[in-house]
Amino acid sequence: KILSDAVQADVERQSALAGQGALDFLSGMRDRVTESVSRAINSPGAALSLAAGELRPKLNDCVTRFLGDVLFYMTQRGTPAAPGPIPRVLMDELVLAQTNKEARGGEPIVLLTHSMGGQIAYDVLTSFLPAARSHTKGDFWCATASQVGFFEEMNMFLASSSSFSKATGKPTPIVGTNLNHWWNVWDRNDIISFTTKGIFASGIDDEEYWSGVSLAAAHGGYLERPSFYRRFADKLR
Repeated sequence: KILSDAVQADVERQSALAGQGALDFLSGMRDRVTESVSRAINSPGAALSLAAGELRPKLNDCVTRFLGDVLFYMTQRGTPAAPGPIPRVLMDELVLAQTNKEARGGEPIVLLTHSMGGQIAYDVLTSFLPAARSHTKGDFWCATASQVGFFEEMNMFLASSSSFSKATGKPTPIVGTNLNHWWNVWDRNDIISFTTKGIFASGIDDEEYWSGVSLAAAHGGYLERPSFYRRFADKLR
């Protein structure tokens, strides 16, 4: 009886230990499965974070250079009556183009801008040239990768008015005194390019262009694609 009781106790003890081991194993498996599922769910985000880490130096360079351009231009552009050195360069070139246009039987003036060039061109066409009473008129303006729509939303142009905004429900009218046709081109993958839809009144040829390049290279991708120039030629025709 004593031996039988001892054997029984040992069996129960071993069974308890075995049960405890099974519970530990199951608990460990649960933790491993949970972590595996979590890693699977979060792996796209982790991969994206790693990719963003690789892109950060290029994006930082692009954004900081852009902000530097914006701040420098805004403090140096002058007034409609006294243009600063940056808008004066474009004004002089457009006046020369107008002279050539008249000498060549009405050859159209075609203006292509990129990024901050769009803001400079907008100020020149809507403020500086009108103030100078210039009869210079751009026949076709293509603004690529510009922030004109964004600047207008913040009333940052010389010609901007708080009377026109999404808040008032009144889009900014298109000033056609010194411009005939405006083609605004932006890329969804270019984080500092903007549409003009809903900001300006109808009349702008606003079009999305997919450059097919990476986030870091998209801001300049337009001007590297032959398809963009083919589209440009179609627009001109």
